[in-house]
Amino acid sequence: MSGEFDDILGGDDVPTVEPERPRRGRPTNEERARRAQELMASAAHQARITRAARGETLVKPEEFREMIVGRNWLGKAFGMDPDKTVKKRLANVEPYARAGHNRELYLLTDIIPYLLKPKMDIASYLATLNPTDMPTAVSKAFWEAMRIRQRTLLEAGSLWRDDQVLEVLGRVFMLIKERIPIITEGMREAGLSDEQAIKLEEYCDQMRNELHAALVEEPANRTTLPHSAELEPFANPDTDNAIFDEDEPA
Repeated sequence: MSGEFDDILGGDDVPTVEPERPRRGRPTNEERARRAQELMASAAHQARITRAARGETLVKPEEFREMIVGRNWLGKAFGMDPDKTVKKRLANVEPYARAGHNRELYLLTDIIPYLLKPKMDIASYLATLNPTDMPTAVSKAFWEAMRIRQRTLLEAGSLWRDDQVLEVLGRVFMLIKERIPIITEGMREAGLSDEQAIKLEEYCDQMRNELHAALVEEPANRTTLPHSAELEPFANPDTDNAIFDEDEPA
């Protein structure tokens, strides 16, 4: 019976259709035309790159700065819906001009920041702004986050206060100061003449004085920048003191 059903249903003897193998020999006219188009497109692309490297672009810089465009053009240029995305993002932007049927036109260089989202991380982007460019609530939240980061670094031991840094350097200076006489005395016992020993002591005294100037006098003459100086482009002297502790770590 199974044999009869196999005959009716086709069984396992149904022939399989093998994929067509690429033909060998000369390419067809269609293949030659497609290859020629690819080579032309590649050559044209490389030519644009070469011209761009020389400063020769399709649009001159002065023409680009003066381009006046509408929402439809912006939608095509940036791959956005002109009646939804573009219109929404430019809702609070005053048009540069208006044409027939009250069509809004914009100066391209003015509205690009409203259409394109920044690709850099938020901290790097905020660092490029002035305090007046940002709402007060956002500014306060940002600086509060920086304060939390500062405290975290302090607790982890990655951020030291000025007095802690000077204390460690002072200990190193005292260690060197105590070791220098031992070195000079040891060199005397090794056979240095009195003249050579005196010269060695002069060099050691000079080194002690230079170390003292570097570790004691220099901090008194100038101070290190606060940790918030890492974000100097965004720093606001009027708000920094209200957000950060007065005794900033080094």
